Order: sequence, then C-alpha cells, then structure tokens
Amino acid sequence: MTQYLYSNGWKKFFTWFDYLVWYPLGRPVGTTIYPGMQFTAVWIKDFVLQEWSLNDICCYIPAWFGVMATFMTGCLAYECSIPGNTQSNLLNYLMDIVKGHRQPVVHPPDKNVLGLHSPATECALFAMAMMAIVPAHLMRSVSML
Repeated sequence: MTQYLYSNGWKKFFTWFDYLVWYPLGRPVGTTIYPGMQFTAVWIKDFVLQEWSLNDICCYIPAWFGVMATFMTGCLAYECSIPGNTQSNLLNYLMDIVKGHRQPVVHPPDKNVLGLHSPATECALFAMAMMAIVPAHLMRSVSML
C-alpha cells in the first residue's frame, strides 16, 4: 500500500480499487484503511531519509513514535509536578478570576527544587520508565525487522 501511494500519489491512492484482493470482489483500498502510517512513511522517504527503502521506514516508525511518546510523557509528568504548578488548586484559580485578577497568581518555584534531584525530575524519570515497560505501549512500539 505504501509503495502504491509513493508511486502514484495521494489522489490515485484514495481512488485505488485493488481487484486482486478478496477475489472475486476486490477492495477499495484508499477508502477502507487508516492511511496515517503510509502518509508518514512517504513524507519521511521524500524529505528526511531519501536513501532508505519504504519497508525499512515502515518498520522503524513504531519505534520512533514510541520513543517520542515516552519522552513527551516524561515532559508532561515533569511539568505537572513542578512545585509552582502544584501549589494552587482549582478553587484558588476560580477565586482569582472572580476577584478580577487577569491571570491567577502562581507562586514561582524554589530555585533549589528544580535541580537534578528534584521531585519533578524524579517524577519525569519514573513516568518514562513506566512507559518503557508497560506492555500495551511496548508491543505497539517495537521495530519489526
């Protein structure tokens, strides 16, 4: 499918009817699949890794996206656990809006807390470690070479 998209373009891909599949019926391929990986693989082939084959790119996409998802989960955990973000609660946020403050008062975090051994860093590392071993995430983010 990816090779057909790469060779013929997206307009022909969405109108492609593969008459060799499910004989004698055939299948309208372009309208019956989710083409996200195919479009991503063709974009990577065109603009990033021109010398790679489409097969290799499609095999590595789950691993690359798994790494990005793990890293972004760590970033989210870090941001959510910074003490300056956790000192306020929803009630204080709403009261600041009612009192007429344009933006709610957020206390700046301690400079000592944002070091390497801060709770926010430990939380981010723990979240990334959990994402790296969770079976549901792991089985969808391995390379299939």
